Amino acid sequence: MKYSTPLLICFVFSLSSSYAGINTKSFLPATDSIPAKDTSAVKHVEKEAYFPGGDKAWMQFISENVSSKVPIKKKAPAGTYTVIIQFIVRADGSVSDIEPLTNFGYGMEEEVIRVIKKSPQWVPAVRDGQKLNAYRKQPLTFKIDEQERKRRRDE
Repeated sequence: MKYSTPLLICFVFSLSSSYAGINTKSFLPATDSIPAKDTSAVKHVEKEAYFPGGDKAWMQFISENVSSKVPIKKKAPAGTYTVIIQFIVRADGSVSDIEPLTNFGYGMEEEVIRVIKKSPQWVPAVRDGQKLNAYRKQPLTFKIDEQERKRRRDE
């Protein structure tokens, strides 16, 4: 029997530093950055750090590289899981300090971390003409349908 319901990975972008919630409708810029040679946080930047090619390119990179089979292989029950990964875009454009802010398990956080680690150089945030290290948060929602889970588990 062939099922038409695919396993979904929803890309929810909210690059805010707020822990209060996740905006599921839009891409939000980070609000906290750290100067490259200083560890104190600053609240405003002139230009936010961004992925080369913008939001659409970042979504495409994520969708092409995240494996939706990971939670099924790890026997995750059907449901919706929004993992949140925090990282820093350094003044040189590299990504570092990648850490999960959620812990659903089933390999989901590890899979998103794996993909963020392999991302190419970003364009760093800028304030007063200086490049800054900027905190980012990347939520990613895995939606696992029970019928699809059963079918894929047997593959």
